[in-house]
Amino acid sequence: MTAMRCSTCGGATNPGEQETCDACAERDLGRREKQRREQLAWLYTCAHRAVKLARTYRVADGKDGLRARGCLAQVKVYRKDIRGLRDVLGRVSPGITKTRLPAEEQKRASRAG
Repeated sequence: MTAMRCSTCGGATNPGEQETCDACAERDLGRREKQRREQLAWLYTCAHRAVKLARTYRVADGKDGLRARGCLAQVKVYRKDIRGLRDVLGRVSPGITKTRLPAEEQKRASRAG
């Protein structure tokens, strides 16, 4: 049996398990996490700017408010993208959705109080 080599650094890996060694896999994971955080920061910045523009346009446009509505529609898109990035492996980040008690705990709580 031949020893498997890491496709990134050339170090030894466990045969049949993965193409990269553990150190390279951790670096790649860290790099992806850093990129995800940077994307989140960029989306938050864009959303804040769009809200600021919407406030400005709301005052300037008067009754029509077409530009302000366009900005707020773009904010919805940013929020959807933010939720998508924050939802990692099926876990929803706190503060994104309301949490509710499971049905049995709600029944117990209503009986107790």
